[in-house]
Amino acid sequence: MSPPQPRLQVKLQFQDQVVKLGCMLQSLQSMETGLARSQKMLQTWLNLL
Repeated sequence: MSPPQPRLQVKLQFQDQVVKLGCMLQSLQSMETGLARSQKMLQTWLNLL
């Protein structure tokens, strides 16, 4: 058995985790922008009332 094999697997798993984290951060950012947009819309609605 070759020793570098498990290390490669760990590296791949780590990369997968990094990708997942990146996706989570992106979705959080888009949620934040969406919240900001809805807040602005609410503000304009309140100003109209």
